[in-house]
Amino acid sequence: MSHSEPCIQYALEALSTLLKALASSLEINSVVETLESSKLYLKALNSLNHRLDNSALGWELALIGSILFMAFEVLRGNDPYALYHLQGGFAIMKECTTKFPVGRPPPPQLSDSHRLHAELARKS
Repeated sequence: MSHSEPCIQYALEALSTLLKALASSLEINSVVETLESSKLYLKALNSLNHRLDNSALGWELALIGSILFMAFEVLRGNDPYALYHLQGGFAIMKECTTKFPVGRPPPPQLSDSHRLHAELARKS
């Protein structure tokens, strides 16, 4: 999904750049990398918001995005925003389990991996 969804790719690049900055925090380049990671993070958020309006994969993208954005905020030490993204991810999961309870076949637009998870859940 990171190859086909720019919002996920930007979020992963932001995390990577931030990790690199944290690893070299004593070097002058870490300031530039921290600024670059913030730009990529904002680009990922904007791209995700745009994709949510125009994609059948909206809830999948939102869930993956919330996990990546939470990780980014944890690394930045910004716990309130990390918690915000975590709560958003839980809300998405709750909505999905309400719409697609275990034992009921998922709708056809779900990906193969989600069908596999639903099938495994039915068998257990």
